[in-house]
Amino acid sequence: MSKKRISIKPASELRKMDQVIDNWVNDISNTPEKKQISNQNTHDEADLSRFTIIIPSFLHRRIKKICASEGVSMKDKIEALLLNSFPEV
Repeated sequence: MSKKRISIKPASELRKMDQVIDNWVNDISNTPEKKQISNQNTHDEADLSRFTIIIPSFLHRRIKKICASEGVSMKDKIEALLLNSFPEV
């Protein structure tokens, strides 16, 4: 019998990695390109509404990774998708 051991990272370490990704995305959010996009979609605080959905964890991680690799926040990416899917008529 083999005496090999493998270590499995606890969930707390995975959550730390999610926080690192969030921080990285927030740092990227301050680039000139990002500010230009933000200025195009400027809203007053009174015009905003909270929208909450429940999705599987694997999908949340997938969205977060793709947004991080593109240098955009999840909020901005999803907002753009919704605006494209539901144009003003």
